[in-house]
Amino acid sequence: MNTELMQSYRAVHCARCNEPIPVSTKVAGLFDEIEHCETMLPYAFTARCVLCEYESVYAIGDIREVQGTPRRRRSKISAMKEPVTDVPRHTNKHGLHKTASG
Repeated sequence: MNTELMQSYRAVHCARCNEPIPVSTKVAGLFDEIEHCETMLPYAFTARCVLCEYESVYAIGDIREVQGTPRRRRSKISAMKEPVTDVPRHTNKHGLHKTASG
């Protein structure tokens, strides 16, 4: 495989599902800054997994170089277009629909 075509990005691994979570350019820049300094201050940031939607706090030292391209987050619009599974609905005395949960 041609190494010029190989892409990589910086990421942390999700604490729940181990999926790589891409870090922002700001966090990656902070990682570079800290890497060149002798100070060992604990820096942390939050990130949300694009696969399982779990959000956690990660240390700057958890950042790794990952081969490939990052997984894209599903847009809210495409998620809204998917059909909703059958949810029991009830009609109140005013003719308004109400879900079983409230």
